[in-house]
Amino acid sequence: MASPLPTKSAVHFRAVVGSDEAEVKRVARARAQEMTPAEGGDFACDTIDGAVALVDDAVEEVADALETAGLEWRVLKGVATSRLIYTDTGERSYGDLDVLVRGTDFGRALIALEPLTTRGDVTAQGPVRERQQPGHALITARGVEIDLHRAVRGSMVTSRLPAEPFFADSLTVSIGGRQLLAPSYPVLFAQAALHYTHHNRRLSTAVDIARLAMVVPPRDETLTALVADRTIRHLCMWAIDATGHWCGLPATWEECCRQYWKGRPALKRRLDWIHGSPSLSGLVNVFVGDQRVRRFIELMWPSSEYLRSHGLNRKGNLSRVERLLLGVVHHR
Repeated sequence: MASPLPTKSAVHFRAVVGSDEAEVKRVARARAQEMTPAEGGDFACDTIDGAVALVDDAVEEVADALETAGLEWRVLKGVATSRLIYTDTGERSYGDLDVLVRGTDFGRALIALEPLTTRGDVTAQGPVRERQQPGHALITARGVEIDLHRAVRGSMVTSRLPAEPFFADSLTVSIGGRQLLAPSYPVLFAQAALHYTHHNRRLSTAVDIARLAMVVPPRDETLTALVADRTIRHLCMWAIDATGHWCGLPATWEECCRQYWKGRPALKRRLDWIHGSPSLSGLVNVFVGDQRVRRFIELMWPSSEYLRSHGLNRKGNLSRVERLLLGVVHHR
């Protein structure tokens, strides 16, 4: 009987190594796509580098720049959770630095960080996107990505968390001897749950949610106030319930999820359907909230800078709408 394992000659390893993390990831993904055979297969594309160390090294410069400008800010996501809910920071990796500033300070924060960065993320630019996007990605000279946020939002454009709780009852984390402020546990919990509803969600976010569920009870007052908005509450509960399938949840949260969806089976199916593909979420967002017409126009006719970065022109970009509509028909 033939061995089910591939022979040694059939196994190939390729590595991309460099000092610019963003460029390393881009080249690695491109090489993986080139190597994937037409019939498919189990291909993996892992980035092995000093990403965490690079991010930690960038923290002091970022902190100095924002504090010199007199801005109040908080660290989010992996940088914060790796030090607050894990016994060893090595258990939770991260590849970028997530920073939150107040919406009114966003422009000043971009100016303060400009000397540290080499380029921005053009996908965050555009006539409507500039107002709708909750953040902006910046790349430092060493390839570290700084995600500068002015708000935290889930997969729906109407699911934006209020900013003030992020700056109240803060926790302290230490990076390289530098003391930084992070949001409270309930706020980190809501932020992680909303982040999980995006299509770039990772298993690390699910683990964050499961660990934070052990610290934050279902009836926590801060959490209840944060998810008072119906859309935010539905998305958070959907993410927490989905996390339970991967990582498990405390019994209190399992019962809370069971009771919550018991009376909302149709809503649960609808959210499962919407989150089935990025195309569906994008199309649904065109028709919810304010500025619907402007978002639809930008979907078909985005900024020239965005199109150039993707090698498209305005006429050819209409195929994006066709793919979105085909995706809706397929999933129905």
